[in-house]
Amino acid sequence: MANLIMPILLLPDELILYLDNFLCIEDTISFAQSCPRFRNALMKMFQSYTRMQLCDDHVCYISNPKGKVRYFHLKNARAVLEFATNIEEILIIMKDVNISTCKLNGEASNMAEATPYTSGGYLGQIFYPQPPNLPNLKTVQIHIDVMFETFKEATPIVPTGDLFFALQHLDKGPFKTSVQVSFCCANFNYEEDEVPRNTLFAGMERCLQAAAELGAETELEAEPGEGYVDIIIEKGKVDYSFAFFYYNPDICEPMDPNRIDIDFEMSDDEEEVNVLENNSETRNENSGNLGNQMEQVQMQLTCLTVMLTLLLFRYDL
Repeated sequence: MANLIMPILLLPDELILYLDNFLCIEDTISFAQSCPRFRNALMKMFQSYTRMQLCDDHVCYISNPKGKVRYFHLKNARAVLEFATNIEEILIIMKDVNISTCKLNGEASNMAEATPYTSGGYLGQIFYPQPPNLPNLKTVQIHIDVMFETFKEATPIVPTGDLFFALQHLDKGPFKTSVQVSFCCANFNYEEDEVPRNTLFAGMERCLQAAAELGAETELEAEPGEGYVDIIIEKGKVDYSFAFFYYNPDICEPMDPNRIDIDFEMSDDEEEVNVLENNSETRNENSGNLGNQMEQVQMQLTCLTVMLTLLLFRYDL
């Protein structure tokens, strides 16, 4: 066994990083945690990533300026940040929030369990209790878009978890924090909506008062004719906005004024030329793909040999 230890510990960084190409990011983290030697080598790879996106539709990733992307599960966001310490921007997009099932001031153990009403909101899952070491972080942006059919289906309440966490902990931080929340009601019913809508507006006013008591600047904008109400709160490096409005297809789905639909037919000669060009491109692409596949097979054989050695060492075989 001692004969295996030294070769493994002396693996060059290039080979360790090559092995990482065959792992998901969660396995990469486990790989790095298994040995300080691997951790040091893989940390160099993590340092190249400068942007993180978190989303509730499972499209969570970190990316670097060269366009390389590594995907991961939302629940593992905090673990990824422990390694990707060179992140400059964090973007959180939540569009699948069911406010009728959210618990006020509930607790969450990870980002996937968090809601706009969780204690500390989404920000609390990242920066509490101990914030990760992100010395180059410049911006944190949260976009929460909630749509419900009627007030009868759901009684919306202004979500303040992220707001008050940011006002109390991030207003003097080295990075900017922006939280934008929008609630859209799909259908309008004057009689049924009046009481719950006024309750929502009263909650917005209480939110402004509580924020003002913490030293924040507040603003309320209303357009009764459009059924639109918006509150804006700013303090230091933090800005928060919450907007309620009724669905309006002219506003929510505007037509692109630059779009021009042209319908035309190609001549027989033009169609024949296009077919020949497409066939040529397909042959070239297939030839290149075959060469790439052969190279990938050779790389994978090398990788499997090294990983087999690691497994023999790990399980003392």
